[in-house]
Amino acid sequence: MKKNFLKTVCYLAINALLALAEKKTGLYGLGFAFCVALVFCRENLVLSVVPYALANALVHFDLWYIVVVASGVFCVLIYALIGFKANKKYRIWANAIVIAVSQIPVFFLFADTTEQLIKAAASLPLSALFHYVAVAASYPVLVRGARYSMSDREKVFSAVFIIPLGAGLASFDIYGVGFFYFAVILGCILISGFDGAGALGFAVGAGVGASLVSAQPFALCAAAAIGGAVCVLRNSNKYICGIGAVGVYILCLFIFGEPILVINTVPAAVACLAVLIPDKIFYRAKGSRQSYYGKFALRTLANRDREEVSSKLRSVAAAFRRMQSLLESDEGASPKPVDLAEALCEACCKDCGKFAVCREKTGGPIKYFTKLAGCGMEKGKVNLLDVDGTLGALCVRLPRVVNTANALLREYLSAKERRSGLQQGRDMVIGNLGGTAELLDELASSVSEGFGFDVEREKRVTDELACANIIAGDTAIYGDGDKITLSVRECDEKKPELKKIVSAAAGTGMYVTERSTGVNGTVNLVFRPTPAFGVLYGEKSVSAENECGDARQAVRIASDKLMFVLSDGMGTGEEARKTGLGTIGLIETFYRAGFGHRTIFNCVSRLLSLRLKETFSALDVAVMDTQTGEIDFIKQGGRESYLFTEKGVEIIEGGSLPMGIIEDSEPIIVRRKLNHNDLAILVSDGVADKLNGNDMTEIIGSLNTLNPQIIAEKIVENALKKEDGHKDDMTAMALRVVSNSVYGKAKAG
Repeated sequence: MKKNFLKTVCYLAINALLALAEKKTGLYGLGFAFCVALVFCRENLVLSVVPYALANALVHFDLWYIVVVASGVFCVLIYALIGFKANKKYRIWANAIVIAVSQIPVFFLFADTTEQLIKAAASLPLSALFHYVAVAASYPVLVRGARYSMSDREKVFSAVFIIPLGAGLASFDIYGVGFFYFAVILGCILISGFDGAGALGFAVGAGVGASLVSAQPFALCAAAAIGGAVCVLRNSNKYICGIGAVGVYILCLFIFGEPILVINTVPAAVACLAVLIPDKIFYRAKGSRQSYYGKFALRTLANRDREEVSSKLRSVAAAFRRMQSLLESDEGASPKPVDLAEALCEACCKDCGKFAVCREKTGGPIKYFTKLAGCGMEKGKVNLLDVDGTLGALCVRLPRVVNTANALLREYLSAKERRSGLQQGRDMVIGNLGGTAELLDELASSVSEGFGFDVEREKRVTDELACANIIAGDTAIYGDGDKITLSVRECDEKKPELKKIVSAAAGTGMYVTERSTGVNGTVNLVFRPTPAFGVLYGEKSVSAENECGDARQAVRIASDKLMFVLSDGMGTGEEARKTGLGTIGLIETFYRAGFGHRTIFNCVSRLLSLRLKETFSALDVAVMDTQTGEIDFIKQGGRESYLFTEKGVEIIEGGSLPMGIIEDSEPIIVRRKLNHNDLAILVSDGVADKLNGNDMTEIIGSLNTLNPQIIAEKIVENALKKEDGHKDDMTAMALRVVSNSVYGKAKAG
């Protein structure tokens, strides 16, 4: 209730000043244009119409003008009713038509002379133009909310909106006492608490209006000087600000030779009492301004922290590389036959009474024991037939020697098995340390980028969004605009202007890659450049049993990377499918973490080789970079893939062992650059065993389509026709690369 009362008083005052300006200049329609602007800005219809009608009736106090006002009220009520019934938004052009229609009575009632007719004709475009200005000035306050700052464009329109108000204010006096400079000083001091430039704009706008009705430049110069003084002194002692404003006004009177009339100077002096308004009135506005500048101090602090984190990440990466180097240099000593021979001699010959005779005739048993140990290491055990004849003829403890040798061999084999497991784990740790070091270096580089300080561009984005009634907070532009983050209201998230304005600021198409819920009904959005390429995907699988053992997946592993995986598990059916899905899950997790191709495949291969159950997967992976168009084919036992481009057909050969057979198998990695309409095909064993390169070329050439789903189905269909009794799971995956502009149309179709 209190808010509506204050609004009514404010609208009544504005309409009264506009009515005074109309009366002074003979130009009509300004008040009605403001009334329609309020309706456009979703103001309550009663609050829009009643102050307009009341103010004009009081100012003009003319029966015929009441007819003009009544016609305007009737027009706006009919317009609002039509808009309500049709459930349509108000349009600027429709508003202009309503304003023009409402001015028709003016031509009949106030156009008796040629001069009046000219003014009535000029009122039509002038009122339509003022309506647009009023909308631009009122919209950010009434719709967006006064707590949000205006854009530069809105500030300019607000200053223009003040011009007719200044004209009306300059026309108002009580018994010869003018209140124009009182209002200018009071308004400048109040507005300066929110925005210094706004105070100056208010003063200049009011001065222009006053000078127009007085045909003298003094009002403009004096008002501009007052606004400049308040703008300069607003951060100093507030009493000095008020005294300075009055002092500048008196100085202008001296400079222009205007008479210093106490009756007009007193109101101006009284206006400086605005400095007595408690500071808490401006608390929120000042807090907002301080937070705006404080944001950059926070960014500086955040950037310093990011540099520190980046340095620590690089130090950890260096430590991991040192650990990797240390483990790689540690070869580890494995027992040799001579070591077992010495242990055998110590156990069997030390207390033997014939040892001296044996050593004299054979030169010592150590060389024979070494030969026996070497034979045992190869066979796993020894018997009497493995003992050298010379030693057998002399040794009186031959059974004991064989038994002791076998006991030592059992210990050796057990230790060897333990060392093998440790070596596998050590190799895996070495590989992971290297991969983790690379990932940490990448993270360090990413973190070290820091927040940008492109203040002008960020402000421009915020202002342009505000003009579209999209409230954006915490806007940050990274680098050259390859990443833009901002926080908006949930109701603004789906507005097409949001993407359009952000893209214009970045100089390229942008789209939302990350979204998170903020506080107080806001969402946090991350924009990145729209990919240059898209991928249309199709697949077809046929099972040799009830469940297809070929696991396949197409996932986005980064904002600009897509991964297509075909895993052909050992055998067919559900068990093979579980193996394939498990392998795919591991690989996807590593890719999302940011590891490189070789690190991922070596690590996963070692993990699979440690499983108690012997399983393996023939793996075929294609990783597409949608920004560059580059595609990496990674094959670990996968069969040949096919590329169909403008240059012809290329077969990407496989060749490495399937994943999980041995722990140190290396994947085959091939990189190619693709363009619009290029086609890549991945197939499993079941298809590759039936169709060769010529068959694939013939199938693709015979199809009058680029639809990847149809292509995948036709490939499997032709492979089934060549079924020779041996049943295997069959899968074909087709990937068609398209440029971004075509991709949008293809998705819509």
